[in-house]
Amino acid sequence: MNAEWVGLVGVVVGAVLGGASQIVADGIRRRDERKRTLRDERRAAYLEFLAAVPRSMGTFQQMGTRFTEAFSSGAESVKIENSESMTDSLTRLMLAVSAVELVAPADTLGAARMLQGNLMMFMVPRVADANEVVDRVVKSQAEFTELAKRDLGLG
Repeated sequence: MNAEWVGLVGVVVGAVLGGASQIVADGIRRRDERKRTLRDERRAAYLEFLAAVPRSMGTFQQMGTRFTEAFSSGAESVKIENSESMTDSLTRLMLAVSAVELVAPADTLGAARMLQGNLMMFMVPRVADANEVVDRVVKSQAEFTELAKRDLGLG
């Protein structure tokens, strides 16, 4: 083979390798961008959910107290004051869980649903000690938070 052919083959091999490396680099960039986007969407959903927890807890505790007082006094119905607040808290919580559902792995979603269920226990006329319900909420919130940190690469 003469020097011209060697030079031509070198140019062709260089072009092929350059194109292939560009394709691989683009794939890596797209994958990294998808990961970054998912992490940002998860962070937003998790923050929205965690922000809904304290408001829901306070509102649902008040509702549970009213229900318990009404039923223990023999009332057949309960007048709900600030029903907009309860509706708003419940709606925010449901929307936040829905946002988590779209982006979270199954175990994190399960922890979010457990926390949601524990929060909603406050609205049930007292079948359990309120402190027990608070403990369950605190524990389930800690479990969700640990999984959320894992998902976001924070711990």
